[in-house]
Amino acid sequence: MSSDIAIRVTNLGKRYEIYDTPRDRLKQFFAPRLQNLVGQTPKQYFREFWALKDVSFEIKKGETFGIVGRNGAGKSTLLQMISGVLAPTNGEIHTSGRIMALLELGAGLNPEFNGIENIQMSAVVLGMSDSELNRKIDKIIEFAALGEFIHQPVKLYSSGMVMRLAFSVAINFDPDILIIDEALAVGDELFQLKCIRRIQEIKESGATILFVSHSTHAINQVCDRAVLINGGRAIFLGKAKAVSERYNKLLFSLDTKRVAHGPKTAEIEDELASAAGELFRKKVITDDARPQGRIIDVGVAGYDYRNLCFERGEIVQFKVRVCFNADTRDVIMGMMITTGIGVDCYHTNFLCRDLTIEHCVSDQTYLATFEMPLNLNAGSYIVVFDCQYDLRAEPKCVDIFYEALKFTIAPNRLIDDGGIAALNAKIECRLIQ
Repeated sequence: MSSDIAIRVTNLGKRYEIYDTPRDRLKQFFAPRLQNLVGQTPKQYFREFWALKDVSFEIKKGETFGIVGRNGAGKSTLLQMISGVLAPTNGEIHTSGRIMALLELGAGLNPEFNGIENIQMSAVVLGMSDSELNRKIDKIIEFAALGEFIHQPVKLYSSGMVMRLAFSVAINFDPDILIIDEALAVGDELFQLKCIRRIQEIKESGATILFVSHSTHAINQVCDRAVLINGGRAIFLGKAKAVSERYNKLLFSLDTKRVAHGPKTAEIEDELASAAGELFRKKVITDDARPQGRIIDVGVAGYDYRNLCFERGEIVQFKVRVCFNADTRDVIMGMMITTGIGVDCYHTNFLCRDLTIEHCVSDQTYLATFEMPLNLNAGSYIVVFDCQYDLRAEPKCVDIFYEALKFTIAPNRLIDDGGIAALNAKIECRLIQ
């Protein structure tokens, strides 16, 4: 492998055997051997499912490389094989340097140990020397920002606190290759920004970063290049911006189709609201749905979500429905508008208007409406919705819907104002001498 290549993946594939019944699994173990002994052609008692097939790419040293795709596309399977957790069915993987993979945050922490003891244990597992740990432990504790809880057993931590501790240990390790699978979802917005800054520091140090996210905003902010995975295959490789645009097109062009993901099947359906002309987008239901509740659907009052085009300054009502699966307290909902390459144009939530839902009961459904004038210049925009709870303790995510809606602002005339915000500057010019 060339000295400037950190990761090379060649014709990589991962196959799983799907059995309809336990009896078929037992047959597969014994029957082919017996059939070979008597000269018969061995029979196959399982169905093949290829989570990944014929995936190839190279990542240069010092490059930040993104992987995007829908749920079940094969992204996590790819990362697990590169990090050595899974063995490929076929193909080759070559890596150069020490790898740190952030895949299952918190999986290796001991619930009986306190935060500092878990940091020390994790450092040994990661291969840190005593001198290296002594240099970094204060920085790790400060980064986690757990306060006095750092001295308490991890079993008393919330899930968000556990993830922050695990992320803080891993992100302050000095790898040659850093692999991140949706790890930026931990903590609140300030902690996420701190994580992004730390990743950028690692990037500037010359490390190679392999980054998976559903957020095109994060991909564009962090990555140089990216690959789009769909149905287990790499269908587009290029600059992060170009891959994000292709991913958005894929999301919105498949909305009315059924997408098969082997053992897990996600189905997207259209749901007509009661008002004429409205068509809301129903969120994908997957096996990974959060237990607290989920976003059911999103849309714009009076519009078909598949064809959203507005005039600059037009007042619209964005709507989101959330159903709760368990009793939940201190709930807020929010939304964000970004450009197609992930630039944050505007975001808001209930707290910005001094609103919260104090107590949601299991099986209750809430409808939130965000009404606003779209003072944006001509262009394409993406809407993200989220729902959080337990704000008085440790904020946690009920559900988030990335790239939920796409809309455009139509140009007013041939030559129009530029940029994002429609500030409508008044311009005058007069002769003064």
